[in-house]
Amino acid sequence: MKRRDSILEVKSSLFVKKDERNQSIREKLTAEEDTVRQLKRKAVEVAGSVNTKLLEKVGSTKESIKEAIIMDYQNAADKELQDRLIRFEELIKEDAVKEAKNALEQAINQFSDPVAVENFPGEIIVPRDEIKGRIVGKEGKNIIFFEDLYQVTVVFNDEPNTINLSCFNLVQRELARQALLILFEEKYITPEVIERTKEKAQRRVDDILIKEGRKTADMLGLKNVHPELLQLIGRLQFRTSYGQNALRHCIEVGYFSRMLAAQIGADEEIAFLGGFFHDIGKAIDQEVGGSHDVLSKEILEKYNYSPEIVHAAWAHHDAVPQETAEAVLVKAAD
Repeated sequence: MKRRDSILEVKSSLFVKKDERNQSIREKLTAEEDTVRQLKRKAVEVAGSVNTKLLEKVGSTKESIKEAIIMDYQNAADKELQDRLIRFEELIKEDAVKEAKNALEQAINQFSDPVAVENFPGEIIVPRDEIKGRIVGKEGKNIIFFEDLYQVTVVFNDEPNTINLSCFNLVQRELARQALLILFEEKYITPEVIERTKEKAQRRVDDILIKEGRKTADMLGLKNVHPELLQLIGRLQFRTSYGQNALRHCIEVGYFSRMLAAQIGADEEIAFLGGFFHDIGKAIDQEVGGSHDVLSKEILEKYNYSPEIVHAAWAHHDAVPQETAEAVLVKAAD
């Protein structure tokens, strides 16, 4: 027991010394921690002071510098996005050109009718050659009066039993032709007789125009077309443009517009009517003057066609920008 007590006493003495040593270490650690905290506070103060002085130097606030940094990143991102969009747009355009050519080729291959050429010659067959003399009249009075009344030129060539009529306005030429056909039946021809035939010839021409318009409307499946519009359609049969028969050209443009609309999923009816009526203004432009595309717009508005059809017909010569797919198709078909 004494030996154990002696050992415990020694151990106890050692523990006391350890405690004293540990206490000394703890005091040193506490002092070091205080020093570190003081250094951290000092560092924060110095950093704040430096930031303040830097901001004062550059004349900017912290928020403005932050915004500037954000703006730099945003500008860089925008530029990269713009570059990508440009590359993407170029690829789309390349593909679009290929698709457009393919669509046009398919539409052309589906259309097998002949070219829309003018098919109304100005030659008239005279029943008897001596009638020419009655048409000319004494000292040429009859023919001078006739040409002035109908605004045509009558050409007597060397071929027997034929007369040729020349006039830029083909409706006016047809009016003169009908008048001559009536005069062929007259026993005596005078300026008074010639003037009297004009009203009868005009009725014949009006009937021809209505008949041509109705025949075209029936062929195309157009319903409830106003009689005045039927007459305008018929007038296109007696109108040419660049050597083409205007009515036949309008039918072609209507068909092509509809075929193209079917290929890209546009409205086929709007495209067809816009294409068919795109040159309806040419039925009256020689008489009233003005741009035929504007006249087309006014005619379609008068007969209550939809704004989409009016726009598709009106915009084919870029009087206004094409705002619909159908308007673009009518221009392409034309």
